[in-house]
Amino acid sequence: MKFSSEADFSEIFGQIVQRPIGAISNLHNQSKKDVQLLMLIGHG
Repeated sequence: MKFSSEADFSEIFGQIVQRPIGAISNLHNQSKKDVQLLMLIGHG
């Protein structure tokens, strides 16, 4: 693939990289909430 400029490449690369990172951080936040819920239930 040929890009017309560095900016095009970095923009596309950034989008490709950010999507999985966003998905992973969403999963991580969700699992933290689940853990807190389990802790509350366990101590309740």
